[in-house]
Amino acid sequence: MTSICRSAEEYRRGWSPRALNVCCMFGILSAAAFGQAVTPDRAAQRANAPEFPPGYNPDKVSVLVQMEAGAARGLVRAFAADQGGLVRYEYKNAMPDMLNLRNLPKGAIQALRNMKGVKTVELDEYHPYLLNLHDGTPLINALQSQVTAAGFSADGTGVRVCVCDTGIDMDHVMYSSRIDTAASFDFANNDNNPDDDNGHGSHVSGIAVGGAGLSVDFGCGAGSQAFQGIAPGATLIGAKILNQFGGGSDSDIIAGIDHCADQSASGGQADVINLSIGIGAFTTGACTHSWAVASNNAVANGVVVVAASGNENNSNAMGSPACGADVIAVGATYKANYPTCEDNTTNWNWGNCIDNSPVQDQIVCFSNESDFLDVSAPGANMWSASNAAGGSSITGQSGTSMASPAVAGLAALILDADPSLNPAQVRQIIRDGAIDMGPAGFDRAYGWGRIDIIGSLSLVTPCQVNGDCDDGLFCNGAETCNAGSCQAGSDPCPGEDCDEVGDVCVPLVCNNDTVCDPGEDCNNCSNDCFSGSGAVCGNNVCETANGEDCLSCPGDCNGTQGGRPSNRYCCGDGSTGQGAVDCSDNRCTGSGNTCTSTPAQGSCCGDGTCEGSEDSCNCAVDCGAPAAENCSNGVDDDCDGDIDCNDADCSGDPACVDPCGDGTCGAGEDQCNCSLDCGTPPGTETSCTDGTDNDCDGQTDCNDSDCASDPACSCGAKNDPCSQGSDCCSGICKNNGSCR
Repeated sequence: MTSICRSAEEYRRGWSPRALNVCCMFGILSAAAFGQAVTPDRAAQRANAPEFPPGYNPDKVSVLVQMEAGAARGLVRAFAADQGGLVRYEYKNAMPDMLNLRNLPKGAIQALRNMKGVKTVELDEYHPYLLNLHDGTPLINALQSQVTAAGFSADGTGVRVCVCDTGIDMDHVMYSSRIDTAASFDFANNDNNPDDDNGHGSHVSGIAVGGAGLSVDFGCGAGSQAFQGIAPGATLIGAKILNQFGGGSDSDIIAGIDHCADQSASGGQADVINLSIGIGAFTTGACTHSWAVASNNAVANGVVVVAASGNENNSNAMGSPACGADVIAVGATYKANYPTCEDNTTNWNWGNCIDNSPVQDQIVCFSNESDFLDVSAPGANMWSASNAAGGSSITGQSGTSMASPAVAGLAALILDADPSLNPAQVRQIIRDGAIDMGPAGFDRAYGWGRIDIIGSLSLVTPCQVNGDCDDGLFCNGAETCNAGSCQAGSDPCPGEDCDEVGDVCVPLVCNNDTVCDPGEDCNNCSNDCFSGSGAVCGNNVCETANGEDCLSCPGDCNGTQGGRPSNRYCCGDGSTGQGAVDCSDNRCTGSGNTCTSTPAQGSCCGDGTCEGSEDSCNCAVDCGAPAAENCSNGVDDDCDGDIDCNDADCSGDPACVDPCGDGTCGAGEDQCNCSLDCGTPPGTETSCTDGTDNDCDGQTDCNDSDCASDPACSCGAKNDPCSQGSDCCSGICKNNGSCR
């Protein structure tokens, strides 16, 4: 076909994007007119990034709470709720002893720091612009034609690459068929749609896992060129941790890393994580910045983590998370001699430095140099997916952001060739397979060299027989050799994890902290997760096979136990109560109720379904967090007063340090709200605020909420159901079965 796509220079001049749509035909990608071929420093986007996130409230803060190892978290959770805040994250792998609390008053931070078990409390900072943009695939032997010609078959199939960024273009032709939508998530907006509203994450994803079989014609006389990412068979997981401006909070960034490193059924289960983000200037490879620590912990969990070194033109420092000791840090090089056909720029002004007529494999001047840099990869004027409508446009961007996903893609190819490799082995293979540039051996600019796909794949030892894959570990199952690559066998621990030290199966996720966390359920973590019966009193179903009748559950089961004999009946199993009848009696239906003799099924907290006797109080992981007053013990559950403090659900609340009933009339207690500690209130009706009888000695008292917990008020109030006079506070049960 004849393409009307034009040169990169014309793209920068704002040529109409509508005229480029025809380039999407017949598998040919279109270069987005509105996307500059190179976006030096992305000054406009950076300038437009707001200082604070959407919905910012200066009176409220988000904090990261580091707990002492093994410390109970109940007090912290209760404190957050009492302050009107919430627990947004409780990290598993990335920061196992950290919680993120949001919407707290600023004045509450010191009290939180003083709580038992709390190690540190830090502000969850929002960073308005984190993208490592300073604003070739054929060169590094990554085209599938080059890989197969060298005798290798790896394309990343079976390997899962998580891109933690601004999101991904969910319908882009480069990778849309290989997105694990169930594992992808938008942490910036707290929903399951990680669609990219910035463009950076889509571009990064295309470099890492963009599919083969596509081509592009830049319209500058070079004709159609093969166009693909490094690992065109890999599965993509999108973790949107940044907003449309490229900004994000510490807590969301850590949450994205934590999710992708989580190997449980509810996690991202990634093999490789790419982090084209960065902040700060760290001179040591063991920096303690939270992003770096989280990334190191992800590596400890078996995930290869790759990060951009940053674009600040530092001579011996790089950003976090690249500074993490176990993270593969990547610098940027030029992919060709400039000017080129698709971009006729001669002198490249990056704002903080200028490269005049750069040549292939030259380090881009903005790329941070460091004693702890691992490798370098092409990162200047890289073309990849854009987030433009239609799912077939590409754009050019530059930065170590573009170099990092090339290395993440290489890691996926290596793991495809040998899935048994651990992150440290993958890192060493990437280093050893790189082409040495600059001074011989390691140097701060290139690290161990510019990556080379064939060079690294040649170092992955192919297996010959099944025995080559057997490492003697029971939990690995029976591994086999398939076309030179070791393939994992059947899971010997279904639904469980493996203790690699003892080589035994252990329950998955279960941490025995009394909270049913995602990934735990009543089967694999019975200490934390509730397992209950199927019958629920209060669901408008008289479940007779589970023992409900009009006596044990009058709200569900119709029946009258007082009055004339003709009115006496009790729905249930047909043997209890006066005038007992079973579900076959039509009196047992109506009034919004139904009656069934089929046993209700039991429930298992943690299975993702709110069912049976589960509710928000006993199974929040399935049914959602409880609201005030709705827990099954019938006591006030919003933990804001003395009634609450007599409730076990509120035992850890800071407001309950002096609960009613401890024998001391403390602050906030008086005769009206705590007669147990402060004495009987006067009977003159003048000292209590609600104007009703407050000495708790008669029927009026029992209609008063101040007396709800008084033993004298256990009798039936006026119009309550009764079967005999002793059931009523008045001592009289009327013929219609109600108290006088």
